[in-house]
Amino acid sequence: ATAGPVVNAPADMVALLRRAMSPTEQPNDRLAELLPHFAEAMRAAEINTMNRAAAWCSQIGHESAGLRYMAEIQTNGVDWSEDRRVYRGRGPIQLTWSSNYRKFGKWCAEKGYVTDTELFVKQPTLVEQPRWGFLAASWYWLKAGPRPGEINGFADAGDIEAVSRCVNGWVVNDDGTLATPIGMADRRARYLSCMAIGDQLLALAKPAAPADPIKEILMSDETTDSWSL
Repeated sequence: ATAGPVVNAPADMVALLRRAMSPTEQPNDRLAELLPHFAEAMRAAEINTMNRAAAWCSQIGHESAGLRYMAEIQTNGVDWSEDRRVYRGRGPIQLTWSSNYRKFGKWCAEKGYVTDTELFVKQPTLVEQPRWGFLAASWYWLKAGPRPGEINGFADAGDIEAVSRCVNGWVVNDDGTLATPIGMADRRARYLSCMAIGDQLLALAKPAAPADPIKEILMSDETTDSWSL
């Protein structure tokens, strides 16, 4: 499993990611580090319309607190099983349980991202790394949750509440009504903010240009020379 190529993260794309994740306290260098993996995951999750991009960004932004967390804060609980402890929530949408780590690994193998379908079962902490964490979110978006395969359809319809239920839980109250997803006010605010950005959001899904190692060396030399004057 590789972390992917070193890439350049244009300043305007970093600024766009900040807007899409707002509010976020992450510094620009961290956002630049996350950007290529965020973009890869958007493509993998078939985020190819403005409505889908706004829904995706709002849920990723809420669940990760503006890309602050790539794993569940709690690491154990009195009622947690060993499986729940070892395969705790990881990635911005918190992949949880060994069964889901296994399904994610099989999906990654089908997509050509890995060769070992059991990779994430063997090494669950890999999902805390940006590439695998974001791709785990893509897998969930397309294949898992209470309404597997329906999230993009709800996004296309502009139904952010249904999208949120798919991510947070499709809970039915005792009276038969649907429960409001936890954090719905923040999810909706983030969604509306992203919708206001418009089609520009889709630029976040574009692959970043691979870094030119020769250019990097030359730029480094130029920087050194300028400081030595």
